[in-house]
Amino acid sequence: MTSNSVDEIIAAIKKAQNDPVLPKLMRRIGGGEWRSWIPLSGVNASVISLIEKLEIRHPKLSDALFRVRWSGEKITPVDLAQWLVKRTVQVGAESAYASVLNLEDNSKVTAYNVTLIRGLHFSKSIDFQNGIQLVGCEYVPNNIRVNISEKINQSLPNIHPPYTFLVQPISIDLLTADTDDSVRLEVKSYVDYEYAITNFLSLFSRKQVPVIDRIWCLLSDDTPMAGFVDCSSQSYLEIRPPKFHEDLNPVVTDEIQSLYLEYQAIPKNLRLPIDVSMWRRGQAMNSWDSVNKAIDLGVAMEAVLTVPKTREQLSLQVRILGAKLAFPAGEQRTRAYAVLKCAYEIRSDAVHNGFVKKSYKIKGESEKPVNDILYEATEILRRCLKEIIKRKGLSREQAEQLFLDA
Repeated sequence: MTSNSVDEIIAAIKKAQNDPVLPKLMRRIGGGEWRSWIPLSGVNASVISLIEKLEIRHPKLSDALFRVRWSGEKITPVDLAQWLVKRTVQVGAESAYASVLNLEDNSKVTAYNVTLIRGLHFSKSIDFQNGIQLVGCEYVPNNIRVNISEKINQSLPNIHPPYTFLVQPISIDLLTADTDDSVRLEVKSYVDYEYAITNFLSLFSRKQVPVIDRIWCLLSDDTPMAGFVDCSSQSYLEIRPPKFHEDLNPVVTDEIQSLYLEYQAIPKNLRLPIDVSMWRRGQAMNSWDSVNKAIDLGVAMEAVLTVPKTREQLSLQVRILGAKLAFPAGEQRTRAYAVLKCAYEIRSDAVHNGFVKKSYKIKGESEKPVNDILYEATEILRRCLKEIIKRKGLSREQAEQLFLDA
């Protein structure tokens, strides 16, 4: 490419910058032949001229595929033109176009897996694994701040503050249609980790638990087509969404990090019951229906507070193991035993009768509202789960010994 052609493109960018329609043009998912719709969009001749020049001088860049997890977004010269005009406002046409030339020389770029967590207020930063961080808005990487801000604005009013994210930088080839095995494995591991981390964070929730709201794969603000081809998002609300947010700021970040390392070190066979329990505890906490809350909590307790192949009734196992794991001894253990017994009675009513009473009686106390008792039981279970993680999981033999030592 001659210097004259560079000047020609830069001049075309500056002319197209004055078009009022191009910045507002909605992206056509899947691309399509731009000549069939761009002339009907209302853009002026300078825009069409810029798109034509870009298609001729950058054929590979105008016909590439941006991989978003397991799907792809077709890149078009319209995307490139829109990005250039937008970027020119920020850094000037010369600098904006230089980014395009640099991309053609080296198409390896840094992208970011970004997961929006609903129901969590967090103003710090926590390092987990594989470069994954939990961050509040203040700690979002500088080079994707504009992109994230735009994605949030595009998602309104379906999302609302406070905004907390899981973020992981990854290396991708923007101009390679096929995703190599290393990137596939990296994406798969992130998907596994984002669920594990979000699930784990429920251990620090006392009212409702956070959930994954939506997921993006974002390009850095200075990467050509950032904000255009990375527009797709995936939404996974597998747990009932919380009605309000949990404030994680009072929790010491070192406590979260150290407990997470212990959790990840647990063998998979011993970690599975913990995962099931955390997930169903989250379902219980986020449900406003007492019957569903009681059933989910019952499953969450049974997942970690029962002894396999033991003939004793499940209720007895839950309250003995739960009380012992939650509290070393004394009145607190005795009361935990009584609370769990009552919570399991509520669970039985929900399962066998399809309804629960408005209030129940814990031994030695006056009647309490059903949801107050279930809340206390979720708190006891939270303590149990943390203790099980610190014990590196609970094997069948360990569970049996705890039960026999009662």
